[in-house]
Amino acid sequence: MDIPVGMYRPHMREIPMFALPGGFVFRDFRLPGDEGPGDAGTWVKIQAAAEARFMQITHETFLNDFGGYESQLPGRSWFVATQKGEDVASITAWWWDTPPDCVLQGRVGLIHWVATIPEYQGRGIGKAMMTKAMQRLARDHEVAYLNTSTIRIPAIRVYLDFGFLPDMKKNRADEAWSLVSESLKHPTLGNA
Repeated sequence: MDIPVGMYRPHMREIPMFALPGGFVFRDFRLPGDEGPGDAGTWVKIQAAAEARFMQITHETFLNDFGGYESQLPGRSWFVATQKGEDVASITAWWWDTPPDCVLQGRVGLIHWVATIPEYQGRGIGKAMMTKAMQRLARDHEVAYLNTSTIRIPAIRVYLDFGFLPDMKKNRADEAWSLVSESLKHPTLGNA
């Protein structure tokens, strides 16, 4: 069963530090201009590959989340590339005005659209991306949030390791975190 869940980090201190594994580099999101069409298409390609089992990602998805704010993406959104220049992962350090059913209130830092294409998952890229995005969020925010779902157990493990806690104010939170606890043992969940 797939249930949306929220997670929050009540402070931005003591961010875990992970470097990219050898053979990979970060690069900034590029806007359309002299260097070509920009990275919206690259973002869609990576997200679509990573989310193929879960949801359909299109250019409309990109516009729904970033339309009108594309100029903010450089310095907030990054790709991980191989040494040959193949883009294989992406993360965005964004912001969010929380809804009433959120444990945090007001504008918060948001870990947004984390994705690694399947053949590169499990190599530590996600942890390095989280370090980079959390460091960026810490510049402007005192707390952080992210949205994910119960079927993303490996991602939830990383988020817990980065100090994120379950948002128990979200709709169906008890049911959702009970499901997560069946598949994931972690000290934060009190079942390790």
